[in-house]
Amino acid sequence: MEYKSARKILSENLEQLMKQNNITQIELSEAIGVSQSTISNWIKEVKYPRIGKIEELAEYFNVPKSRITERQDVVKEEQDTFAAHFDKENLTEEEMEEVRKFIEWVKNRDK
Repeated sequence: MEYKSARKILSENLEQLMKQNNITQIELSEAIGVSQSTISNWIKEVKYPRIGKIEELAEYFNVPKSRITERQDVVKEEQDTFAAHFDKENLTEEEMEEVRKFIEWVKNRDK
């Protein structure tokens, strides 16, 4: 996987959010109380915002902070385990045996 700096990640995410929401640097700067050149510096990867401004960006775009600070181009690994729970209170012993057989069938069907 390609390494990306925190500044690069923020820059890409911020540009994407601005484009998706049709927001200019000037509009964003006015909304969160910074200069347009500050927004420009974030996008050019010259500077990185303090956590308070990241929180304001997240609030402005109505997204979690991770949407601004974390890579969006990485596919998360699938979970290895899966748990299924069901209410067996109202099942008869015969029905429970059918459930057990079904579980065994699922576990062995591709072998």
